[in-house]
Amino acid sequence: MSTHEPLYLVDMGSTRCRVWLTENGFRRAHASADFGVRDVARGVPVSDLRHQLERLIADVGQTGLRAGISALPRFGIAAGMISSAQGLIEIPHVPAPAAVADLATHMQALRISGSAELTLFLVPGVKTAWGSDVDAVLRSDMMRGEETLCIGLLAEEQAAAPGAVLNLGSHWKWIFLDSERRIAGSWTSLTGEMIHAVQSQTLLASGLPQERPTYLDPEWLARGGREYRSSGLSRALFCNRLLEQSGKGTASERLAFLYGVFLEADLEAFRRSRYSQQTTDVSLIGPPPLTAAWQQGLSEIG
Repeated sequence: MSTHEPLYLVDMGSTRCRVWLTENGFRRAHASADFGVRDVARGVPVSDLRHQLERLIADVGQTGLRAGISALPRFGIAAGMISSAQGLIEIPHVPAPAAVADLATHMQALRISGSAELTLFLVPGVKTAWGSDVDAVLRSDMMRGEETLCIGLLAEEQAAAPGAVLNLGSHWKWIFLDSERRIAGSWTSLTGEMIHAVQSQTLLASGLPQERPTYLDPEWLARGGREYRSSGLSRALFCNRLLEQSGKGTASERLAFLYGVFLEADLEAFRRSRYSQQTTDVSLIGPPPLTAAWQQGLSEIG
């Protein structure tokens, strides 16, 4: 496999799958669709998941041909939940610390039907393990997909080693890199999903915009953080309802308040963690309003 020849890149998550086609290191085609391993958890056969992926790859291939690629790819690399128990092949996590060579050694190949020449290589995830008893399990962590993000950031000198990457997606995940440019461990919260659930599926929904924010007001972010420190998570969230009922703040300002509550909760947990004193350089990945809020929060704690 050459880095110059056409190549498929696949990122399959819980609810969404994305496929890129590259040639000579440049993106030539891209498509995404709303399917993922959560469908299998809800009873959809794995074979259906595979067929959807094959159709998406075929669509991207045709787009690439129209864009003038030299040939359809013979190989692809796939990462994310595609290698989980609900994915196409379950590959055990590689234990941290994990280097690029460790991930490459444990990749597994998958032949894609409908493209006789296409072989996908699935990247395993990385597990931070501390032992086998309950307390040790509570200190463990795992990831699937973010390991490839970190490899790319390191290759492009967009992350420091030693240092950390904070990926602000559906899960807020810290990934720690050691001086040997290995993934040393991770620490995950469900905060992104919790914000979405509170925003859309609770009593607070009527007073909040349903889309992701394009701007988070710093004053209202700070108000949310102060309320969390004063009242705790559950009460601080209910205060959003009190703001709505009393007509205080716009819907966007109350959403900033909500983000401030959750951000302060995660900052507090990070400050108490074993990682906080070891981390001086952080690469923030996510929507610009949220990365700006985290940059401010991390600056305030040094």
